[in-house]
Amino acid sequence: MLSGLIIGKTVVESKYITYVDYILLPVLFLLLLLLRLGLLMLSLPILKKCGYGTTVKDATVMAYGGLRGAVGLCLALIVKETPKIDEKIKDIILFHTGGIALLTLMVNAMTIKYLVNWLGMSRMSDELMDIMDGMVVHMDAHVQLNIEQMKNHQDHFEQVDW
Repeated sequence: MLSGLIIGKTVVESKYITYVDYILLPVLFLLLLLLRLGLLMLSLPILKKCGYGTTVKDATVMAYGGLRGAVGLCLALIVKETPKIDEKIKDIILFHTGGIALLTLMVNAMTIKYLVNWLGMSRMSDELMDIMDGMVVHMDAHVQLNIEQMKNHQDHFEQVDW
C-alpha cells in the first residue's frame, strides 16, 4: 500500500511521464506476458521431468498468473531513492513497474478464472472428488473433536456461546 502511495505521488507530480509512457505500458505488459510464456515453454522439457510433471496447460496458467509486483516494486523503490540515478529514469522505472503490477492485478487476477475454465483445468475427476469429500469429512470430524476438547476448558472459553 505504501508503494502505491509513492508511485501515485510520483506519477501525479512527475514532469517526465508523458502520454507515450501510458501508450507503452500495455505494450510492455503484453511483451512481458509473452516473454514469460516463451521462457516457460522453453523450460517445459525440464519442468516435465521435475516435480509434478508440468504440462503445457500448467505452464500457460503459470505464465498468465505469475506474480509481477512485490519484488519489482521494491527494486523500483530502491532505484527511486538512489541519488546517482537521473530523476527522469527514476520516475519512468517507477511508473512502468507500478503500472505492470497494477495491470497484473486488474487484468490477470480478474480473468485467470476464465483461462483455467477454458483450458479445462477446473474439472475434477470422480476419484479426486471422492478424495476431496473424504478429506472434508475427516477435517469436519477433527474440528468437532477440537471443539469438544475446548468445551472442557471453560476457564479459557467462558465467553463462548457454543
